[in-house]
Formats: sequence, C-alpha cells, structure tokens
Amino acid sequence: MTATRRRVVVVGAGLSGLVAALRASPGAEVLVLEQSGRLGGQIHTAREGERTVELGAEGFVARSVVLPKLCEDAGAGAELVDQTSTLTLAFRAGVLVDMEPGEAARALGFQVEKADLGRGIRSLRGGMGALIDALATRLAQLGVEVRRGVGVSRIGTSPRGLTVEPVTGPTEPADAVIVATPAKSAANLLAGLAPEAEGLAEQSLLSNASVNLLYGLADLGVELRGSGVLV
Repeated sequence: MTATRRRVVVVGAGLSGLVAALRASPGAEVLVLEQSGRLGGQIHTAREGERTVELGAEGFVARSVVLPKLCEDAGAGAELVDQTSTLTLAFRAGVLVDMEPGEAARALGFQVEKADLGRGIRSLRGGMGALIDALATRLAQLGVEVRRGVGVSRIGTSPRGLTVEPVTGPTEPADAVIVATPAKSAANLLAGLAPEAEGLAEQSLLSNASVNLLYGLADLGVELRGSGVLV
C-alpha cells in the first residue's frame, strides 16, 4: 500500500507563505490560499517596458546569506544584483551633502544589525518581484496548488484533524496549517484554537507610504550620484 501524503494548507502567499510552501512540499500535498489577487505580500514590483519600479520592499541587506540561498533554491540565483552605490545624500539648508555610511539607515530607524549599516542592499535584476515569480514557478513544478482570491474566515478542528474554512467555498481538511498572515489576522484565524495566539492581536505594526517619481536624466540637467536623498 502507498502511504497517504500529509496535507498542508498555507494561509497567505506573501514571501513567508510561499517559502513555507516550498519547504513543506517534499513529501506533502500542499495548498496555498491567498486572499488578494496577487502573490508577494509586501513585495510588489511594477513593470512597464524596461522600467522596473518597487511598490514594496526594495531589496534585502547585502550581508544576508539566507536570501541568496532562497534565490538559488527558487532558480533565480543568476538574477541577483548588488547596489552600485551606497552613498546617500541629505538635503540640509537647501544644499545636498554626503551622509556618513549607515547614517541614513539609523535616521530612518531601519531594523538591521549594526554590521549591516552602510553596506547597502541587494536585489534581483527584475526587481524583488522576480523572486516571487520564481517561487511561483518552482511551486507549480512541485505540484503545489496556489489559489488566489480566496480569503479564510476560520481555522478549526475535526475528528480527522484540522480544517480551513474559506470565506466562500468548501472547507479544506488539513493535517497541518501554516498561518503566514499579518499578526492581527492570524490572531483572528486562530481564535478558539490556540489561546496563546491572542497576544498577536496586540502587536503594533508600522506602515509607510511610498511615492515613486520617474524623471528622464536629460530633463534634470545634472549628474546624479549616490543611491538616494534623505529629506
């Protein structure tokens, strides 16, 4: 007889959810449910012709060894690129001045190790979204089903194991469930099942607003240098 494979349901298809599905897929039947219509969560790359604009995460710390390994596992290792300049300028009293290495990161409150300050970031040639695309392709090759536009209202139990209840559609049985959603959403999903998860609802989250302005170099009339300007 052939042993029945464990069934794992992953809730959320941001980077964490996709990586969890990748790691769980060997020897298991994996289903990924994503509430929105796209994959990637905080990673969101927009492309228009040759233009690549990050609407979310711009990269990862240059010293990281985990992200390059993940890119290799997903088949995107050749797409890794380094930041060409780590110099950041500051606009002070109407004048652009060079900032010390790591000064911009400290001013912005980046949560990175001290050794990472001033070393810049790494990304992928097609933007961080290229990693999400590579993961999606790799999961499809492994037979992992990813459903978009499927919100989950509750995670519960049955005599045979766990259950995942979508907002619409049939309940999904599971031997294991991986919740890869924001903290407050996870607390709601696990209410009544894992009392220790209630504390997640009290976690504070930071938010930011990104504005992308694209200019032609010929229109600026000046030579650009550095990686950005802190105002």
